[in-house]
Amino acid sequence: MSNAENAAEPDPNAEPAPTPNAAPAPIAEPVAESPEDAQRQIAQTRERLGETVQELAQKADVKAQAQQRVQEGKDEVRARVDGLKDKALQVGSRVQEVTPEQAQQAAGQLAQRARERPAPWAAGGALAVGVLLGWALFGRRRG
Repeated sequence: MSNAENAAEPDPNAEPAPTPNAAPAPIAEPVAESPEDAQRQIAQTRERLGETVQELAQKADVKAQAQQRVQEGKDEVRARVDGLKDKALQVGSRVQEVTPEQAQQAAGQLAQRARERPAPWAAGGALAVGVLLGWALFGRRRG
């Protein structure tokens, strides 16, 4: 026999191919030894079936899933806003703690630094004056 003829003959030891619309094979459960065991197995099977149906219904409910995602997003935004509010309150209380004396001290320290190292401050001042003069002279000619 040729290979083509062998391929056409079914193998008697091979398992039959599953059909596309075939139901899944039932789960083998132990055989109940008493009516009470049978009732218990039936109750357990009903419970598992109910859970499976509920899970499938949840997966199929796209609207509920979308609403849940929106709610989760809202909760996350609220948590972030609350965190930012807390930080803003902390900063606000720190600003209120700064007294005019502290502000004067900071200004005095800045002036002291300028006296100690006048070159950078003088250069910055000269630059600012040059920019202002350039703007005043050349800015008016264009306008």
